[in-house]
Parts: sequence; structure tokens; C-alpha cells
Amino acid sequence: MPELCGYTGTVLRVDLTTGKVTKEPTAKYQDFIGGLGLGWKVMWDEVPAKVKPFDPENRIIFGVGPLTGTYAPTSGRTVVISKSPQTWPVEQTTRGSFGGHWGPELKFAGYDSLIIQGKAKKPVYILIRDDQVEIKDASHLWGKDTYETQKIMRQESGDERTKTLAIGPCGENLTRLGAIVSDTGNVNGQGGFGSVMGSKNLKGIAVRGTHGVKVAKTEEEMQDLIWYIRSLACDHQSVIPAYNEGAKASRWKAGPGVKWTGGDKVVEIGEVKPNELNKSGWRSHAGMVYAEGRLKDTHVKNQGCFGCIVNCFSFQRVPGMQRYGVPETGAMNCVQFWYVPKNGGKEATFLGKQLVDMLGINCWEIQHLLALVEWLYESKKMTEAELGLPMKNHFEGDGTEFVAAFCHAIAEKKGIGKYLAEGVPRAAAKLGVLDDILKGEAGPKVKYCAHGMGDHYNPQAFSVVTGLNWMMDNRDPNRHEQNSLVQWSGLPFDIVQQVAKALYGSEKAVDPVGKLTPYDPAKGRYAHFIDLHGVIKDSLTTCDWVFPVQTSPLKERNYTGDTSLEAKLFSAITGKETSEKELEQMAERCWNLHRAITLREWGAKDLRNKHDKLADWYFIYPKDKAPFTPGGRLDPKDYEAAKDDYYKLCGWDPKTGAPTRAKLEAVGLKDVADELAKQKLLP
Repeated sequence: MPELCGYTGTVLRVDLTTGKVTKEPTAKYQDFIGGLGLGWKVMWDEVPAKVKPFDPENRIIFGVGPLTGTYAPTSGRTVVISKSPQTWPVEQTTRGSFGGHWGPELKFAGYDSLIIQGKAKKPVYILIRDDQVEIKDASHLWGKDTYETQKIMRQESGDERTKTLAIGPCGENLTRLGAIVSDTGNVNGQGGFGSVMGSKNLKGIAVRGTHGVKVAKTEEEMQDLIWYIRSLACDHQSVIPAYNEGAKASRWKAGPGVKWTGGDKVVEIGEVKPNELNKSGWRSHAGMVYAEGRLKDTHVKNQGCFGCIVNCFSFQRVPGMQRYGVPETGAMNCVQFWYVPKNGGKEATFLGKQLVDMLGINCWEIQHLLALVEWLYESKKMTEAELGLPMKNHFEGDGTEFVAAFCHAIAEKKGIGKYLAEGVPRAAAKLGVLDDILKGEAGPKVKYCAHGMGDHYNPQAFSVVTGLNWMMDNRDPNRHEQNSLVQWSGLPFDIVQQVAKALYGSEKAVDPVGKLTPYDPAKGRYAHFIDLHGVIKDSLTTCDWVFPVQTSPLKERNYTGDTSLEAKLFSAITGKETSEKELEQMAERCWNLHRAITLREWGAKDLRNKHDKLADWYFIYPKDKAPFTPGGRLDPKDYEAAKDDYYKLCGWDPKTGAPTRAKLEAVGLKDVADELAKQKLLP
């Protein structure tokens, strides 16, 4: 490669079995952008289908990309790639991610990604200080929570600026739901990759880097681009202040009377206008958005990741939490507000957040496990005694006793927790209620969707676009483009349609929330766009809550954003002039490699009927609401038509949904096509 900008040129590999540390050239992965694309390439090359998630031969890749740790806004993301113990019915390669400062620190240490393989004989952690990489004894850390573990690793590194991540007891005990936690709120939950670390006896990773990342453009040129991006970009595409003319769903919560009251000093936010870019980090207020506003008054300030321009996290201080055995401060957002008992207060919600992060539990899946437990109890399938949980405290009390017992049962695999620790579908199967959650009355309650995971943006609310994203991925897609445009933006729906027409060719690409219309090819194009730009974001890396920028707070732009910004940033930082279309073509190569990995791991050509589907209950419930009526059930014929169109867009076989040899060769994956042909997996 010529002079490197954006990239460091080195990928770090640590073999925990042998203790060997090697450094490899990034150039071998240059066709796959970085981050997620690089990780998929490693998994294809090195992890055969027969390898199980907890086998030493499995890899876990901590992926960062050419934008990570640079001037690029929201460049603080880290993507984790491995074979997942959480996915179901097949354990598949998938991804997770977390924000904060750990990924940029890995770049500053000189690495474009970290590949870990093997299994240590005893608990260890990895300490990276620029060129110096050590595998250190972690016997004294095993069993400790993630907060304490990180504190000790920083102390032992000799530098408080060291950035850390760790697993808790949930990962150590090889549940399928172990999370990876950095700081007090940056968490990779989905995938169960904390348990993959646990299977390798890897307690944590500490990184200190003192180098920079070279950027091609001058500082002045970069600042011009960044200010342009900041003039358009908002948290979750929030455009119009909710207190003015926007929808209540807008995350733009700044306005008259808005305050941050959880600190020693009350901070008056007041009005923040679209052009007040130095106050853009004041617009959001997660404490107002989530948990029915229970933690609004304990919100100290907004907090962001490295390079953040929106600061979406709520840094909380809830006095008196020490009596529950957890700190009174911590950062949280979105799913960390998961526990909201009917009669509980802020203490129960914050305790739920602290426990899942300290114990290292996937806090998205735990919401669906809670729904499963509630259904088992309310439907009289199991009694309080059989569940071994204080259900009355959950339904009638303040919830603190219940949430503590619930979280510890899962993390420690005790009592009912030994089933719940397997995740919703496996737990339901062992408890004899799998059909109830897949196609019965428990479906709408538990909201199991596909690939071993509960729904995140329900396809009944967010249309076949979300349904396609779900079916084609190997996990909950967790892509926010459509939700952000039609809901969080706060724009009136006629303006949303105007934006959709400008970006995706037709206003029919979008539906109002819960008011679905029959499939239109524009929906397929939008779903495909979301999939490709998801790959782009996770390969560069940038934040899904900001990019791609579909909307703008500027009326003179007709509230329309600029979806080419990732390409502009990639060009400016790497010096490789790349258009949006060219970057999408690179993402398409990665997306087809992901599909090939899925094909190999399923060991069957027919992904259409085996992999690409949602739980049956979406097409059955609610029984009294027909498809295409407000809140109605889904139409199976509509979904089959959508799959037909999506496969055509991708160049995949319409009968099986598998990539064809012609398509794989067209995107530069002839070697992949040859391997699939040997295994008789090509259509």
C-alpha cells in the first residue's frame, strides 16, 4: 500500500493457546474496508462451519476501521465479530458493537484490528501499550464485576488513561448472553461475545496508545467537511424541536424549561436552534425519552463517545444506590433503561442498568426473558415458587428485590436462570413452551423475532423494510435508518415522504408507524440501502445513530440530508477518492461474503425457507386485525414478494436466496464461489 492515511497498516493477532503475538499487514484485507468487513474475511478464511462458538478455534475480532480515531464525527465505534452462542437455531457468525474510547485507543496503539484465537490455560487479560503486547494473569480478577475489573486493569497498567473492556460473571459462566463492557455504559450485548471471551479464559483487554492516525486532507479542509456534517447531523436524525412543530417522538428535547438537575449544579438547557452547532450536544435528553421519564431528574449531563457530535448518553447520579451494592453513578442510554416495574421508581430502573452492566449481561435479550417469565407466571404455567423469583415484588412492589434476583439468576445460571441463560428460544424449548412463543399466544408478549433474538423495531410497526433487514441478517439488524426517518426525526409524514422520494426514488419507500401498505419495489431498494450502509458504518467505523444522514434541520434543503457523507469522509481521511456508489460496491462485496458464511454455516442452499424468515406469530396475531389495517398482522404473500425483489436486487438465486457464482465473481469473490461449489452449496 502507498503512504497510509486512516489505516495504521498493522493487524494484531494474539493466540491465547500458544501465547504467541503476531503483527500482520492490513493490506491483505484492503478489499474489505476494515472493521466489520475485515472481521468477516477472517471468519471466512479461518473458522470452518464445524467450529462451535466456545471452541478454541473460534476467533473473536475487535474491528476498527479507517475512520476510527480520526477527525471523523462519531468515529469511536468498535465492532466485534465472532461465531455467536446466542444465535438460533444455528450458531452463526454475526456482529456486535460498542462505543466509547476503546477502539480509537487501539488505533492510537498502532492497530487496524485485533484478532484473538485459542484458549488460555488460566484466566488472563491482554495489555497493549503501543508495540508492547502482554498476556497477563487475571486469576485475581476472575469473578469480579466489570467495573472493578476495569479499575484494577487501569491501575496495573500504570496509566489511568488506559482504555479497558471486560466481561463479568455472565461471560465467565458461559451463558449464551455474556456482554463485553467498556467503562460504565459502552456495551456489546448482542451475540453473547462476552461468553466467547469467557470460553477463552480472557477476562479483559487494556489498551494504551500514544500515536496518532494520519489523515490525508489538511486540518482546514477537514474542519470544513466536519462543520458541513454537523450542520446536517442530529441524534437519530432528529430535525425539528419537539416543543415547536415536530412530533413528540423527536429526540430533540432541548427547549424552554428543559434542565439537567442530577448534578450539584442545575444546568439550564433552554432552546437550541439548528444553527447553534456548539450546543448540538445539548439537544438530546435520554432521561426524558426512556423509562417513562423516571430518571429525568437524576440526569447530570449528556455524555458522548470519541468524536461524538450528539452526546446521546445520559450520565446519571441516583443517590443511595450503595445500599443495593452498586455505584450511584453511571452512563446509560436506550436499552439500559430496560427495567420499568409498574410500581417501581428510579432506583429499580437504575439498579437494573447497573446490574446488567456489572454482571455483563446482554441487556436487550434480558427484556425478552423478562417478558417470558411474566408470561409463564401470568398464564399460570409456573408458580412463583417454581420460578424461584419474587414475582410479587415485581408486579406489586418496588421491583428492586426482583431485578436483583433475576439478574443474578441469569449470570450465575442458578435455578430458573440455568434455562434463561440460554436465551429466549432455547429456554422456551427446555421449558416446553417453544411453540407458544413462535406461533402461539405468547408471541406478541415475548416478541421473539428471528435468529435467536427478540424484536428490535417490530416489523408490524416499521414495515417490510425492517422485515427484510431482519431476515437477511444473522441477528437483530439494529439498523436505525427507517425508524429514525419515520419516527425519531419528528418530521410530519408528508415531509418524510418528500425526503424518501429525494433519496430513494419514491415516497412509497416509507410507511407511517403501524400503518403499513403493500410491498412496493421502493421498499426493497430502501432495505438494500440500509443493509449496505450498515456494512459501511461498521467497517469504517461510524455511529448508527447519526449515519447515514438522511435528514437535515435546514428548511432550505427541504429537510433532506446527504447520504454520501461516509464516502466524503473516507475520501478525505484515506486520500482515496471514493464515491458513494463505489463505497456501496465495496460493501456489497462484504455483504455477499457474509451471505456465503451464512450459507456455509447452515450447510444448506435453501436460505429462503430456512434462514430468511420471521417467527410465525407476526402473521397470525393480532387475529382480529387484518394485514394493512392499523396495527394489523403481516401478510405472508407480501413478504414472499419482498424476498423475490430483494434477491433480484442482490443478484441472488430467487428460489434459494443463495448468492450465485456469477454474483460472487462479479464482486471479486471467485475463491468463495469455488469453495461453496466444492461443498455443493451453490445454486
